[in-house]
Amino acid sequence: MRLPTLVCALALAGPGVLPGQAGRWTGTLAASYGQGVGDAFDGKDAISGHVAAFRTLAFGAGLGLELGYSRFNSITSSIPDLYGPGSLQREDFRRSLWAATASLRLRGGGAAWRPFAGVGLGAYLVRVHDQIVTQDAGGTPIPGLQFDDSSSEVKPGMSLLAGLERARVFGRAGVGVQARWDGVLSGTLANVLSVGVVVTLD
Repeated sequence: MRLPTLVCALALAGPGVLPGQAGRWTGTLAASYGQGVGDAFDGKDAISGHVAAFRTLAFGAGLGLELGYSRFNSITSSIPDLYGPGSLQREDFRRSLWAATASLRLRGGGAAWRPFAGVGLGAYLVRVHDQIVTQDAGGTPIPGLQFDDSSSEVKPGMSLLAGLERARVFGRAGVGVQARWDGVLSGTLANVLSVGVVVTLD
């Protein structure tokens, strides 16, 4: 289901905020697993976590701030005997992604099961670490053949998500599932697609 269709469905479902609840703070905590898609993260598995706080508005909407972190699997490669018999060159390449976005969250009506959708816009911090270690046959690093470099870059980006939650399973806390897309605008899009679980606090 495309996001505009889901937004229309949420509107038809009726307000997700009861009278007197507008102005309250709500929160979400999500954990997900996904894959990178695009030039920067293509084919790399990622584990992500996001936490958000929203100020409840009318008609099931909430406006707030979301913080997120995604860690991608390391890419490790080894080349034996490159600098003589028994030598070994090993490269370890790691990437991570931090995000801080202003977010709008929409919830459908209903006392138990509620659909939801969201959109966010903000800053994404891309961190890259690349390390190359070259050793001789005895395990001693070979001078001049070592490399260790880290870089960070802030890029604009956005997020889209949609899911379904079961409200107030444990007091004010509910649980649900969601699908999420994060896009980093860096000349070409570097996307992270993920699915996961979310805990909501009314």
